[in-house]
Formats: sequence, structure tokens, C-alpha cells
Amino acid sequence: MGSAIWGSHWAIENSLHYVKDVAFLEDCNRMRSKQIPVVTSLLRSMAINLLNFNKITNITQARKLFAWGIDNLFSLKGI
Repeated sequence: MGSAIWGSHWAIENSLHYVKDVAFLEDCNRMRSKQIPVVTSLLRSMAINLLNFNKITNITQARKLFAWGIDNLFSLKGI
């Protein structure tokens, strides 16, 4: 029982939190007032889910591509 819980914890850590930390540098984020940390975390999660829905595997590269042109962003399914 304990190993199943431990394994599920690390599955979540590797699938979402690690991506947020590496691709979006969430641990370096200094926003700490009111609801800003919650909202930015939610927006990052939505962005990751949208990229996963479109079968994009390199989140960091996609983030840089979409930063250069908003028209690239609107070519995604689900927007």
C-alpha cells in the first residue's frame, strides 16, 4: 500500500511539477502576493495541458516558438 502511494506521488511529480520547474522556471518565480502565484500556476498548467493535447513533447522549445509569434499559438487545436 505504501509503495503504491509513493509511486503515484512520483508519477505526479515527474509529469507536471518537473515540467513546470524546468520549462517555466516556476521555482525561481518571486511572485508571492495575494492570488498571483495561484493564477500563474493555473495558467502554466493550462498551457502544458494544451501542448500535451496537441502532441507537443518539447515544452521549452514550444514556449519559445509561441513567444515569437502569436499566430503560431492560434494554429493549435483546442483554442
